[in-house]
Amino acid sequence: MIIVNFASGALFFLFYYPPTFHEKFHNRSPMQQLKKFDYVGTVLFVGGFLVFLLGLSWGGSVYPWKSAHVIATMVIGGIITIVFVLWECYANLEEPLLPIHLFKNFAWVVACILLGLGASIYYAMAVVWPQMVAVLYTDDGGASMSAASLSCASSIMINVGQIIAGFLAEPIGKTKIQCIAVLTIGGALLGAIAAATPDTKSLATGLIIVSCFFIGWNESVCLSNSGIELLDQREIGTAIGASAPQSTSPSSPIEVPDALLEAGLPASSVPAFLAGLTTSSFDGIAGLNDGILAVGMRAYRFANAHAYSTVFYTTIAFTGVALILSFFSPNVDDKMTGQIAVTLHKGEQNDIVVDEKA
Repeated sequence: MIIVNFASGALFFLFYYPPTFHEKFHNRSPMQQLKKFDYVGTVLFVGGFLVFLLGLSWGGSVYPWKSAHVIATMVIGGIITIVFVLWECYANLEEPLLPIHLFKNFAWVVACILLGLGASIYYAMAVVWPQMVAVLYTDDGGASMSAASLSCASSIMINVGQIIAGFLAEPIGKTKIQCIAVLTIGGALLGAIAAATPDTKSLATGLIIVSCFFIGWNESVCLSNSGIELLDQREIGTAIGASAPQSTSPSSPIEVPDALLEAGLPASSVPAFLAGLTTSSFDGIAGLNDGILAVGMRAYRFANAHAYSTVFYTTIAFTGVALILSFFSPNVDDKMTGQIAVTLHKGEQNDIVVDEKA
């Protein structure tokens, strides 16, 4: 990742020449632009989401879900977010942070929701899949290079799907059909990972690779649609920016002790073994031998597999919603023209697309 980021930064430095302020804002001074910025909306948006996500991240890990810390932060964050929406609706803003009228464009809203659902899968798999690899499919906790490479499969394949769709989606055409097809395949295969066990490494790997590829394809199509479906193409930057932002342990104490006791470990040593699963140290546990250790670790892997299956069953709900919405996504073949909607630098001839009807 460091190498990729360095290469990207170098390419931006060498080949990206953005317009100057005066080229982009011909009749405004920097001070005039600063005065028009929606500072109140920015504070409400950032503050509301920050507090809400803080409570969401605390729940079930730092504090119980029913604790005051979690409930208070999520409620306060939600209220601030509602205030932000009301501010954007009723404040007399020349340049609002989030133009509410964008949400009247149903095709744009569908593209944004599909894009957000894809992004949620990207970030979820970036956490869940490496954990699965470390617990189910390696003996070193994911420390080896092969485990590290396998852990990258979900993120890499979503990016590969985005890149390939960037080249092929327009020549293939019928983006609505593309969204329906890739979400059907990607959602079904992603949900099928719920059947994965410690003995099905190849199956799980194949499913994650193919499913994430198609989820990435959908991301590329919907990101383009979120800009193409604007009624006023001068708002393309704001619209795409608005569209882009978007526990497994409980099974172990149930399944592992039964397997340990059946293998012959004294009941008094079970708590020490469970503690060793966290510290990766099993030294000094009375009655533990290599055979019992192998049985316990296998039971631990299967317990985690059962817990992870719940995660993948949950993805069916998200991809199911996405699949339903995909039937309302637009075909944009008629808008794939050579017209320039927004220019970085003023050329000799520019066809500006403004107020085009969807």
